[in-house]
Formats: sequence, structure tokens, C-alpha cells
Amino acid sequence: MVVFLVILFDLLLLSSVVKWTYPTTDSEHSDENEKDEQSSLIDLMHKPYDRLLCVMYLLGGLNLHKGGDHQNAVVYFDKALDIDPNYAELWKNKGNALSAQSRYDEALNCYEKALDINPNHSMAWKNKGIALQELGRFEEALECYNRTLELYPHSDVAQKNKEYVMELLGNGTSI
Repeated sequence: MVVFLVILFDLLLLSSVVKWTYPTTDSEHSDENEKDEQSSLIDLMHKPYDRLLCVMYLLGGLNLHKGGDHQNAVVYFDKALDIDPNYAELWKNKGNALSAQSRYDEALNCYEKALDINPNHSMAWKNKGIALQELGRFEEALECYNRTLELYPHSDVAQKNKEYVMELLGNGTSI
């Protein structure tokens, strides 16, 4: 069904591009400004297609990650990021797939990119804390858990991880 929709969307997009790319008469579209407008319209028509393709790669990556194929999930997330590198959720999900492969340094970079885009992404903060914890960087992990709990006070995982890290650091389990 999804493939059918993509093909249909592609055909609609192609018919629109052909209509704008090949004007009916030369005199109508000889003006340079009008050619620029046509290019802009063609670019605008590609944006919904790019967004749809990005979402399809995101969903494919999530499905692969959920099924345990973390390596191919990263490939799908990379394809989506090629289309939209400013999508924090993609960076977070790529980080999750890398973490699942114990590639914590790479995952950490992804969480940091997600947080550069959206500093209030509580799950990226929590997952960054987990990656830091796995790397033995407990003080930094604690900061991430604290930030997570500021943004989302009901995060049981962040609360439990915070308590665990505080115990490791000798700070007790009090909040």
C-alpha cells in the first residue's frame, strides 16, 4: 500500500514538473524572472516528496530497530538524515540504534546533535545519560538525568538511573 502511494505521489509530482518545465509557448515564459519562479515552484513541489521519503526512511529504520536489525536501522536513519539533517527525532533514533550495538561514542554524538536542534528533547537527554553511563562518565550522566527530570519529571528510567549513578558516585539515593 505504501509503495502504491509513493508511486502515485511520484506520478502526480512528475506531471506537475512537466507542466512547469515545458511551457506551451516560448513567448509566455521567456522572461528570466518567470524562469526563476518556475524553478522555485519545482523546488516547492519536491519538498512534500522529500518529507514523505524522510518519514518513510524513519519508519523503516524504526521497524528495523524494533526487529533487532540495528545496523540496517542506522542505514535508514542516515538516508532520512540526508534529506532532513535538522530533524532531532531522527538523530535520537539513530543514537538509539547505535547504542543497541554498544557504539556509545557514536550514539553520544547523535544525541548531542539532537539536542543542538532541540535542547528540550527529554528522551535525547535521557538516552545521552545512558550512553555516558555506559562509557563510565557518571557525573555527566547524572547531569543528563537531572535535565531529563526537569523536562519530564515522570521519567521512571531517568529517576532510577539517577539514583544508581548517585550510588556509584557515593552521593546516596536521595533526590
